[in-house]
Order: sequence, then structure tokens, then C-alpha cells
Amino acid sequence: MGSDDYVERCIAGCARSHLRLWATIEHLDDDTARRQSQLPGWSIGHVLTHIARNADSHVRMLTGALRGEHLKQYAGGMEQRAREVDAGADRPARDLVEDVKQSAAALESARTAMSPHA
Repeated sequence: MGSDDYVERCIAGCARSHLRLWATIEHLDDDTARRQSQLPGWSIGHVLTHIARNADSHVRMLTGALRGEHLKQYAGGMEQRAREVDAGADRPARDLVEDVKQSAAALESARTAMSPHA
């Protein structure tokens, strides 16, 4: 198995995981989004916001790589990450779900645009 095949299988696996996640959160309601997750101090809204911002950070790095730039995952470091997660955690459930879907779609698009050199 070549490395290209391995990468393609990983990307396809991520896309399948996105579909499973979307199916899991599709009917999320506001009360559930506010519930405590299994992560100490984080609600389900925190977790979903983290997933979306993490995807955004990977889009940032991938698009930077296409320009020949090596960018940090979060421009403002872990402090930025924490601020963004906290700021987005209490949004309505439908906004959380849409954010996760849009950020995952952007990540899949960025992965598709990658070149072997990047």
C-alpha cells in the first residue's frame, strides 16, 4: 500500500466520521447543548464549538501550506482557542450544529485542494 492510498483512506475515513457526527447531533436541542459533557468544565456546546474551531484551524494550516507558509494551528495560540471555544459554547443548538457542519465541509474542501508538495 502506497502512502497516497493511505492518505486517501484517512481522508475518506474523516469524511465518514463527519457524516456520523452530523447524524448524532442533527436533532440536538438547546437543553442538551447546555448539559455537562464528559470533559470537566465543558458543556456539549463547548465540545461542538471546539470541534468546529479545530476544523477551522486545520483549514488555516492547509491553506497556508498551499501558499508555501507554515502557520501555527491557532494564530493566537491556546489562549485564542480557549477564548473562541468559550465564546461559542452557549449559542443555540441549531447554530452549533450548523457551525460543525460548515467547518467540516470547509475542512474537506481544503483537504481536496491540497497538492502533494503542500
